[in-house]
Amino acid sequence: MKLKSLLIRFAAVSFAAVLALGCGQEKPIDPDLPEEKDPTQTEGTTIADVLKAEVGGTFEVENVLVVGANTNGVLLQQMGSYIYAFKGSEHNLQVGDLLKVSGTTSSRNGLIQFGSGCTLEKTGTAPVAFPTPEPMDSDAIEAYMSDPSIKYVTYSGTVLLSGNYTNLEIDGSPVVGSLDYMTEEFRTKYSKHNVTITGWLFGSYKTYMYTIPVEVKDNGIPQEDVPDGAIYYNTFDADLASQTFGDGGQWPYLDQFEGWKNEKGSGASAVTYDFKSVSCRTNQSSKGDLSQYDGSGKNNIFFSTAPAHLTIGNIAVSGKDLRLSFGAQRYSQGASNAFIKSDFEVRLSADGEIWSQALDYSFGEVEDVPGEWRLATVDFTLPDGVNSLYIKFIPKMSSVNRIDDVLLVSGRGGELVEFGKEESVETSSIAKVLDSPIDEVYQIEGTVVGTHSKGFLVKDDTGIILTFKKNHGMETGDVVTVKGATSVYGGLKQFGETSEVTKTGTASVSYPEPEEFGAADIEGYVSAPCIKYVKYKGFLTSYQDNIYQWHYDVAVDGTDVVASLSYPNTSLNVTSYLDRNVIVTGYAIGVTGSDTKYLNTLVTSIEFAEKEECPDESKAITVKELNERLASMESGAALADLVAVKGYVAANNECGALYQVISLVDNTGEPGTGIILKGEDYTEATLPVGTKVIVSLKYATYDLYKNLPQVKKAMIFPTDSKAEIVVPEIADNQCKDYLGQYVKVRNLTAPDDATTWVVNNKTTTTRFTGENGETVATYVTRYAVYKDEKIAHKTSWIKGVMEVYGDLHELIPTSMEDVSGFKE
Repeated sequence: MKLKSLLIRFAAVSFAAVLALGCGQEKPIDPDLPEEKDPTQTEGTTIADVLKAEVGGTFEVENVLVVGANTNGVLLQQMGSYIYAFKGSEHNLQVGDLLKVSGTTSSRNGLIQFGSGCTLEKTGTAPVAFPTPEPMDSDAIEAYMSDPSIKYVTYSGTVLLSGNYTNLEIDGSPVVGSLDYMTEEFRTKYSKHNVTITGWLFGSYKTYMYTIPVEVKDNGIPQEDVPDGAIYYNTFDADLASQTFGDGGQWPYLDQFEGWKNEKGSGASAVTYDFKSVSCRTNQSSKGDLSQYDGSGKNNIFFSTAPAHLTIGNIAVSGKDLRLSFGAQRYSQGASNAFIKSDFEVRLSADGEIWSQALDYSFGEVEDVPGEWRLATVDFTLPDGVNSLYIKFIPKMSSVNRIDDVLLVSGRGGELVEFGKEESVETSSIAKVLDSPIDEVYQIEGTVVGTHSKGFLVKDDTGIILTFKKNHGMETGDVVTVKGATSVYGGLKQFGETSEVTKTGTASVSYPEPEEFGAADIEGYVSAPCIKYVKYKGFLTSYQDNIYQWHYDVAVDGTDVVASLSYPNTSLNVTSYLDRNVIVTGYAIGVTGSDTKYLNTLVTSIEFAEKEECPDESKAITVKELNERLASMESGAALADLVAVKGYVAANNECGALYQVISLVDNTGEPGTGIILKGEDYTEATLPVGTKVIVSLKYATYDLYKNLPQVKKAMIFPTDSKAEIVVPEIADNQCKDYLGQYVKVRNLTAPDDATTWVVNNKTTTTRFTGENGETVATYVTRYAVYKDEKIAHKTSWIKGVMEVYGDLHELIPTSMEDVSGFKE
């Protein structure tokens, strides 16, 4: 027994393993303990007690036995119960040590553990006998991942290093054995080796199965299978990439990491590479649930910001008839992710300078499941005399395409490669494009008849089609040429993000008479979508999805189909219509959704279904009275009972600094007599400064945002009366009393590092110091007319609307004159 104990201790030091993420589970397979008294017996708190208690409690447990160890933690056993204790630093403890453990519990990877910083005090030693290990095949591993426990097991795989992480690629399973917190001796000895691990499982997370090895059998370095006849073959898996580059949390670009260079084949000895904006990653693996071919997994090549490319050059070739294959994936969170071949080109060259046409590769009969890997293949025939080949992969979109497992072999011949061939696209009518296959490049000419923030509709004499393109800059009436590939979305053909758009002129546009859409019309549209101009009525709501994108939906009486406002232009100010019945006019542009169907609408106008009338002024309270009422209300409270508030417009968005904000004041100059109205966007043309207004509160709500009182969803009714705005002059210690008011703050001193009101064309906060030593900041967006004006390093005054963000008082200058006190 003494010899066995010594061997076990040696194994624990040599093979110590795993992430600080282990936990506990009551009574797995019991070890064959010696007949003598169990050294882990105690009359005090036990591991079993800890596991039954609420997570987050603090405990001290004596007589616990170390049965597994990694460099930062230990696996503990006591009377048949197990728990992992994560010290968070090296501990020098070994299998067979008896301990007293104290600390606070936490839940990690599906199990309970003693968390970081727990105390591990050695009190003695005791022999350890391990249970018979349970073999873990793919079915057992899959079952474990959804129901983790601490158990003694054995399984095999290949050790792969990824930065500081040690992983085990398990034979026949997409699950990865996580052996983090291993010794450097282990990592060096077993890197790239196939091993059989016998040890403890202690938790699961996503695709990781956490393991502490006790015994390791070295099965040697497995040889990568190279396909027969490979001229060039690369799985990009020489070493595993890790997300530890750049700021410590980024995947490596190809010039930062050599582990993707894994080329093999008869023509690969002198291969060269050229690339731009390409990184090597391990996520979105080509092996497992995301792949429809038997990919190599591990690393893959990710194309980042366009323009990007990867060129594999100087491949020695002897024949003309060749076949190229490669794993391909297109995935972007929140996108449709249908693979568009025209958006991912593969071109060939004999010299790296003159390139061929884009190859017409194919995925065969394999269905395009959005976001999944497929194997692309193309047979081609080279011109005579080519003995060196360059292959260039060119994505047209940023951050959506990946490749893996590039293979070049002799083939049967096919597409004739023509180097330097001039490519042109004839202009087609929209009707012809709509009647032609998708994923081919077309060119059209027409007039923009409607826009949303991520696309626009183009019409010619034969039809109408959507171009989906973010930051397009088009306006209704622009005459444009659009060139690009088509795809289908919402049941309709459209041009995509990579389309080339050229404005060639302008034209007048008038909207057709909209078709009134009731419930029956909407349901009929679902079965036969087309682009048409419609009008419908319903209740408008919004929500933000898991990728922080806002959705605006209209519930129409009599149907479960939801009318969705597609990426409405900010000029429509859709948020000011929320939680009201509205009338929407625009183009129906298709149907999406599975369980719930959505009629997508490119909106041209929105209005309230019920028109508000101006309240009687005699029922309107002052701004000061409003603020007194708001002081006792919760944020989100409805204000309908207050009927109306009256006052004067002290500031609007004339100069771009107060988007969708009005400063309403009593115009007495007294503290507490201003309020922010948030919603519509007004300028001097639509609501001049000094205008007396009556503000209906029928649908308004109170919003306390970062300590700033605001009124939302109020309806402003201008009167014919105007007044000169009284501008109170205040000191830095009076800011809190003048929130929402247009004020002049005196004796502010600019910071030493002040340059311009906006820096690098991004919203900028500049902190000034007042006469009483308090901070008053200016908050300026890139839309302010004075954004590029220099800030003089002196003491002077600033005018603007006083706001607060948390504890920081912020002044929003509204015009060039408001910042003139700091002109150089």
